[in-house]
Amino acid sequence: MKVISEVILAAALLLSMAALWRIAGRVRNIPVPKLSDAAAYALVRASGSGEGLEQLVTSLVWLGEETGSGSRVIIADCGLSDDGRRLARLLTHDHKTVRLCAPEDISRHLED
Repeated sequence: MKVISEVILAAALLLSMAALWRIAGRVRNIPVPKLSDAAAYALVRASGSGEGLEQLVTSLVWLGEETGSGSRVIIADCGLSDDGRRLARLLTHDHKTVRLCAPEDISRHLED
């Protein structure tokens, strides 16, 4: 009897995993509409050494490229260290849609 219940449990788990896999595949393949005339901005508040900044900015740039939104990433320097500022400048050099500015200059970058 124990073997039968274990087989039934294993089959139920296998079917559940297969269903989740299908759902994940459908969600991953949902078409994202291309935005033609709209502009999207992501504002990233950065301070200190900029820990996690590269991963966040790279992810936002990728998202903008995938959606075709032409989105821009604005890094607001809210107390970056020299190393953090150097990292932010490298990101602006590597990605044409990324800008670095002081918090008081954010509105100027929204008009570009």
